[in-house]
Amino acid sequence: MKSDNIKTKNNNSNKNDLISVIVPCYNSEKTLQRTIDSIIAQTYTNWQLIIINDGSVDGSAKIIDSYTDKRILKITQQNSGISATRNNGIQKAEGKYIAFVDSDDEVSPDFLENLYSAITSGNFQLAMCGVAKIIDGEQIDQTYAKTAFSLPNDLFELYNNEQFGYVCNKLYIKSLIKEFFNTNLTFAEDEIFNWQYLKNVSSVAYVNKSLYKYYITNSGLSKSSHANFVERNLVLYELKNQIITEAFGGNISKQIAAQKLIKSIIVELGYDIVNGKKYKELKPKISSFCNNETIKQVISGTKMFGFKDKLCKFFVKHKFNCLIYFMAKIYSRKK
Repeated sequence: MKSDNIKTKNNNSNKNDLISVIVPCYNSEKTLQRTIDSIIAQTYTNWQLIIINDGSVDGSAKIIDSYTDKRILKITQQNSGISATRNNGIQKAEGKYIAFVDSDDEVSPDFLENLYSAITSGNFQLAMCGVAKIIDGEQIDQTYAKTAFSLPNDLFELYNNEQFGYVCNKLYIKSLIKEFFNTNLTFAEDEIFNWQYLKNVSSVAYVNKSLYKYYITNSGLSKSSHANFVERNLVLYELKNQIITEAFGGNISKQIAAQKLIKSIIVELGYDIVNGKKYKELKPKISSFCNNETIKQVISGTKMFGFKDKLCKFFVKHKFNCLIYFMAKIYSRKK
């Protein structure tokens, strides 16, 4: 369980603190310039931009080479995947603080300034902001009214904030990054990284502005759900349960991991529905989830807090496959 001894205070900051911004790049020639320009335009000017070309075979390298700003560190590597690329960036980072930006997104001019002001305004070890989802030109702002989260008291509230799972809307203290991105994962690597980081966090600052612009195209929305549906989500459940137990204790971890297990199932089914699959096609998949003995034990032995989670638990327990499908359909419309 988390010890008070590892809760690092953040009182020694000043306006000269360097922020390292890590941008992994793989075949991003259509969007990379927009991303880089948005970082160069920051009102907080003491930054280091680390652009890592992860084996791109398009024109990304040419775009990167066109920039001459001395604050930009350019790295070229063989294709290694986003987790290994971000880890490389962390190791090369010289800043006290670290931010991540994806090469197909952009940030508002005051992105770094707001996050820096938030994390240095008190005893905070993490700062996060709202996200603007840009879906084929339409902007959907996701913000939250609360300005701070105290752990573990506000853990459920923080977890239920959809923006928690991202890494790109946050500012981290480099010295508190004790565990890097898990290179064995091909899913949920951002969220696992955040849970690992929370082991060293007592307070989270929140900026109620949509400062990170997350671009989603129709092709992005229509991503395929993963194979080994049940097994994959159970692996993720066990991993989260282990990490959260180490940080906050077993009772909390089981509740959060179980609720996330349910949400992960709904999310994947939602992507299937976006891809055009109907109930008849998805019924065997839903049944495999409801009939899995491990999942039944996890859900039946865990108290759910949110109304939707309680409802989904009831549907799974009684194998109301059709109603689970309709819950996923509602989620897919929100995406």
